[in-house]
Amino acid sequence: MIDWLTLWTDATNLPAESLIALRAAQDRITRVSPDGEIKWETTAYDSVRSDSHQITIRLGSRFCIQGSPARVMNKNNVFGSGDIRECAWDMIYFVSFNRDIVLPPLELWSVTRVDVTHNYALESSSMVRQALAELGSADGGRYQKRTMAETIYWSPNSAIRGGKAYAKGPHLRLQVKKGQASATSGEIALADRLLRLELSLKNQYWRREAVKFWHQYTEGDFNKLHAAYFKPLIGNVRLAQIATPLNMLIKAAAVMGRNEAQAKAAYRYWLLIKNIGLREAKALTPNSSHYHYMRILLAAGLGYSDLQDRRVTSLKPKLIALEYPVRSWAELATTE
Repeated sequence: MIDWLTLWTDATNLPAESLIALRAAQDRITRVSPDGEIKWETTAYDSVRSDSHQITIRLGSRFCIQGSPARVMNKNNVFGSGDIRECAWDMIYFVSFNRDIVLPPLELWSVTRVDVTHNYALESSSMVRQALAELGSADGGRYQKRTMAETIYWSPNSAIRGGKAYAKGPHLRLQVKKGQASATSGEIALADRLLRLELSLKNQYWRREAVKFWHQYTEGDFNKLHAAYFKPLIGNVRLAQIATPLNMLIKAAAVMGRNEAQAKAAYRYWLLIKNIGLREAKALTPNSSHYHYMRILLAAGLGYSDLQDRRVTSLKPKLIALEYPVRSWAELATTE
């Protein structure tokens, strides 16, 4: 989906009536010296609001529109469209309708920023936090990394491209609290399971690296750019299964015809392996018990390779699948 779009067109492309209406409503920022001399004056960004949406505009030598097209189309920006023409048209129409002005067609607009955002459904909010912790400690490679308030930024100062990872649930709660979005309690609970990865294609990308006009980019093009950027960063992040190890072992034991007491014994053995390693744990355990516990651990999803390191931290480790983002509330609900 496209979660941010900055559009501009030369002011000369606007009809005279639209220019007059915009200038009449335009706020201006002026710097005045102590003796009253006007040093400079510029136009300010202005908010175009409806009951639940907001886009900002600015008129100078260019007319700029910026904001989240997802919030123009929906009550919040959790999900949205990946079709840049649709997103741009919705933003242009939104401004045109709310300001009662005529604006030029898409082909007369340019872009300076496009944020391509994908949501990944994990199995709990704790797993989302774990993913962010893993990303925060992982090497950013050639991308400069910065962490602020549980959000991971890569190359934030680049004029070409940058990346961001954060938990959508807390962000949606904040938007709702500020009146910037609306969501049901059920939707917020679902959003708690979303890890959000955002690629920002900035001004210099569109000036120097774009291979075609911005409005010719397809959703597939943006998906490829997103995957190419995040694959080196995300590819090796391993996450623990949502279910607690004990619950997983109880389920696995039940399938094998074993009782809960046996599952708990296997769980204690797993904790021992975590603390001192498999070799030492095996040396302290009767062979029959060791193989009995191992059968339950393997049935729960662990492989032998997962138990070789004393730092083993999870049952059934898994990777974030960049090629499988969730694209709607309905799809997210089915991943529970």
